Amino acid sequence: MANFSDGFLPYLPPDKSRTSVALKTGIVVVDANVLLDAYRYTTDARSELLSALRALGKRLWVPHQVSLEFHRNRVSVIAAHGDAYRDAVKAISEFRKNYEDELVQHLRQFANRVALDEKTQNDLITSATKSLGELANRINLLQSRHGISDHFVRDDPVLEQLRELLAELVGEPMAPDVESEARAEAQKRVQEGRAPGFKDSSKSDPCGDYLLWRQSLEEARIRKVPLVLVTRDSKEDWFLKIRGKTIGALPELVQESLDYAGVDFIALTTRSFLVHARSELNASISQETLAQTEAIDQSARSRSNLVRFTMQTVDEALNRLEARQLDLANLEASVTHQLREGALLPDSDNEQDMADRAVLAHRLDAVKAERNFAEKLSTKLRNIKGAGSRIVFDPRELDYLQDHAAQAVISRPAPSHRTIADLFRDYRSNGARTLSGMTTSELRRIYATLSPDSNVHSSKTTKMDLIHLIASILEANADLDESLYPE
Repeated sequence: MANFSDGFLPYLPPDKSRTSVALKTGIVVVDANVLLDAYRYTTDARSELLSALRALGKRLWVPHQVSLEFHRNRVSVIAAHGDAYRDAVKAISEFRKNYEDELVQHLRQFANRVALDEKTQNDLITSATKSLGELANRINLLQSRHGISDHFVRDDPVLEQLRELLAELVGEPMAPDVESEARAEAQKRVQEGRAPGFKDSSKSDPCGDYLLWRQSLEEARIRKVPLVLVTRDSKEDWFLKIRGKTIGALPELVQESLDYAGVDFIALTTRSFLVHARSELNASISQETLAQTEAIDQSARSRSNLVRFTMQTVDEALNRLEARQLDLANLEASVTHQLREGALLPDSDNEQDMADRAVLAHRLDAVKAERNFAEKLSTKLRNIKGAGSRIVFDPRELDYLQDHAAQAVISRPAPSHRTIADLFRDYRSNGARTLSGMTTSELRRIYATLSPDSNVHSSKTTKMDLIHLIASILEANADLDESLYPE
């Protein structure tokens, strides 16, 4: 007779024992981003990362696809690292050039107003100007701690360390016919939204993750041992996430590993691997290294919201935003007029009129909030200097640009997935401003829940329409119980 959980391994998050067995007996595949991150750690942290990988011995394995992606991106990672430090020092230099004289002038005015003696005044000014120079020196010191320079492009000690670590541990390339078939399957999965790789549809080569996966499965099938993937990439095409919390590998990937290779599959983020390596492999991993790992992950997620514009696309986005702001100004004037007219009606105190005015008031708040948001976004776009400049947008800004300003030039990340209960609570706390801050997909979800018979997926239903529709329903049902609308 079967036990209760027999046959359901893919749906069981790996416990400590299961992870320990996999790390101690299985093959451990490292993604290219883990190897490239070696250039982003300080010297000591890099040493600890490589030591943890070295503790795996011959069970450490790198698919050919990982090696290819590493060598393809190595130079750009080194260059970007140097650029980041140079940009910071340059910003300090430009600040001193543009504002130091003004700062000194203000400090002298302050000193005169409070009657400071000349020595105290000079000490204050010296302290202010000296601090900027010290800041630049500190940034240069941080760069030396990382131990990475542009010279690494040709004379790269990190690359030499990796060559030594991974000697005889790299897979062979696929045969041309096998790779062709694998790429066809990868493209099919991207189109169908199946893992892994569907989150990389906007990349120049969206097949990379699947090729890594296919090569790893084949190696695990040959060795007949558990398969562990270590990656900094915690996207939903590798990991199961529930309410923002990473649970483990996607159940469908665990099942595919069981079906194809007959072995368990466990996916670990870089930080999780280092924590387990400390306890299971006796690797020396400091809290500083774990903190750096988290910082590198956060930096990578910020870079994922980095959008490149040419001046042509900036002008296009600004033109569309200006047209949108004009529409909003007209709408604001119209709603304001309706509110004033309603207030002058002789019987405007009846229940229906009061409800109508409440809806209009919320609508006016939403219009004003969106207009203010669009104006700030326009200012942000105008601050881009020079053709091809880059700027970071948060997901809400990307969503708005996609909807109203630059559909043809922006590939935005998936919107956050808040629960229906979260949306209700946010609205009740902050009113229409909360609705204007939601993504279009979130608004469609909540409206579909509140009004199941509506056609919310119509392209004619704009974000503003959805805000007004939802506000009307919630105002008419002030005591609505969100528990009636399960996920």
